[in-house]
Amino acid sequence: MMNNENPPQNEDEISLTEILEILCRYKFFIFLPPVVLAVIAFIGSQFLTPSYSSTMKLYLGNYSSEMYTNTNSAQQVILSNDVLGTVMNNQGLNHDRPGDLRKVVSVEALNAEAKMLEITVNNSDSQRAQDIANEIAAQFINEAQPEFEKEQQVFQEKNNITQENYDQTTNSLERNQQALQDIEENQDLSGAETVLARSRMIDYIERDENQLDNLEQKLHDQKLQLQNLKGPAVFEEALLPEEPDSPRPLQNTAIAFVTGGMAGVGLAFVIEFFKKNPIRRRHT
Repeated sequence: MMNNENPPQNEDEISLTEILEILCRYKFFIFLPPVVLAVIAFIGSQFLTPSYSSTMKLYLGNYSSEMYTNTNSAQQVILSNDVLGTVMNNQGLNHDRPGDLRKVVSVEALNAEAKMLEITVNNSDSQRAQDIANEIAAQFINEAQPEFEKEQQVFQEKNNITQENYDQTTNSLERNQQALQDIEENQDLSGAETVLARSRMIDYIERDENQLDNLEQKLHDQKLQLQNLKGPAVFEEALLPEEPDSPRPLQNTAIAFVTGGMAGVGLAFVIEFFKKNPIRRRHT
């Protein structure tokens, strides 16, 4: 025969009603810690030194120098002693070494294919944070600009050579066309001589016309390459931060209040547990 009696409840089990009763009984322990911690967090935040961050975006360019257009290499250049040391001198910073400035500068690649970097500077002075971020970008561009101009010059020289060949071929075509006209008008030549000279000039003219077509296309391609060649540039300047990143009194107060509330609830259940299960000394 099956036993229909309910199984005995575990003494450690606790109902929802009992939970509410415990919370009401120890409401002082539940509400006091979060209030105290929130007040301490709010007051303490007022004495902390504020920290502002300013961020700018830097476009590296699409020329062939891996040192300055590769995002990983460019990060190392920006954080190098040469660049940061120059920034320290130009901004009159009181850091002892570039490594001190490096601690408050972060450089992240936004998109390796787009060749974009984001430079963020933290400082207790909002204006100084903005100035340092923009100065770092300016110094990187100064470092990279000679390499870009060198490649730009190579492209320009190639374009100039092509343009010179185009002009020479144009002059050759005009001379050959004039020579053909002179042959047609020359009455002193025999019929056979006229045919032979005309055939030769026509070959020269066709050669020049074909070469002009090729050179014209080459000039077009080279000009496009030169126009599309981009050097390092500021994509987005650093702005003056309006509010500090830290401390944030309201956020710190809210976190302290929640943490204190959790601690208060935990304390209430610990007290209730030891009240029901007092620690008894063992008799020897």
